[in-house]
Amino acid sequence: MKYPPDSAQDVEALRQVLKSSQLFGSLEQEDMDSCVPYARVKTFEDEEITCECPDANHDAFVVINGAVALTFTIGSLTQTVNMIGLGTVFNTQHLLGLAQRYYGGRAVGRVVVIALDTAKLVALFESHTRLGYPVIKTLAALQLSQRDRELENFL
Repeated sequence: MKYPPDSAQDVEALRQVLKSSQLFGSLEQEDMDSCVPYARVKTFEDEEITCECPDANHDAFVVINGAVALTFTIGSLTQTVNMIGLGTVFNTQHLLGLAQRYYGGRAVGRVVVIALDTAKLVALFESHTRLGYPVIKTLAALQLSQRDRELENFL
């Protein structure tokens, strides 16, 4: 899959990856098509920081290959709180209107993600609530589930 997608085949591949993700899996084809223009492929190498919240570019990410260590930082101490992989979304706080200053993500090995422009998606969701509501509802459930797993790691 290439970015920017220069053929119908590349756009279809991007659409299929989004459709297979937890975040966008419930969308109808027309709604999925509305989100595809705000997605792009990005690659990170081992130990490369994918985000430090609040992330300056406000991208959310869907992991399509590799693993990401989610981290929590207080002062000079950074702790890995969760490891995530294929199909998992992260750095989604801006879609929910939250800015969690201490969360971040770090590539573990080579990682390929779909980066989602959250500023543009928020504008889309606000103007098309029928599209935005199910995505944000799913996202809230995913965030709660992820926080539960992180808490379990420390208990």
